[in-house]
Amino acid sequence: MDTNSSHSHPSAREALHQLRATLARMKAELELLECPHNEATTWLSITMDEALAHLALVEGVVLDHPGRGARRVFIIDDDERMARLTSARLQQLGFNSTAHTVPPASLTDRDQVVIDLSLLLGLPRRDRIAVMACQPVVVSGAVGAEAARSARQLAASAFLIKPVDYAELAQILRDQAREGIP
Repeated sequence: MDTNSSHSHPSAREALHQLRATLARMKAELELLECPHNEATTWLSITMDEALAHLALVEGVVLDHPGRGARRVFIIDDDERMARLTSARLQQLGFNSTAHTVPPASLTDRDQVVIDLSLLLGLPRRDRIAVMACQPVVVSGAVGAEAARSARQLAASAFLIKPVDYAELAQILRDQAREGIP
């Protein structure tokens, strides 16, 4: 980008769009690196997720996007690739989401959480209580009454079977936000 250009300055909407596109391109390139993941690439990936989350907050304020800036959505799954795919899909649908393999330390009861049932069941008590305070959407590859019963016992606001229908998940998250859940 030529910063010395005599062209008029882009609007806030255009500038934010350009920034989002650049960050998304950087994230995609990082994920396509053909080297084994190491501490540096993991750190860069987490930092990129944080930058995109901060950008979503700014977009929510500047552009008054519904669903952006109001709440964070944490996608927590022991399958990192699944967490990233779900988060990316929700971002495309306008949510401020990030992917995690464990509950982040910054989790508060104002956040929305989508978590895998087996991961939730295996969390240490303190982390499980923090997630349950968010009335999470629980997802699982397990079908049947036992999985649904476990989700209800863990204060789940909804229970979905994998593969998740992203439109259905997005609607549940919008309904939660509108109703003040958690």
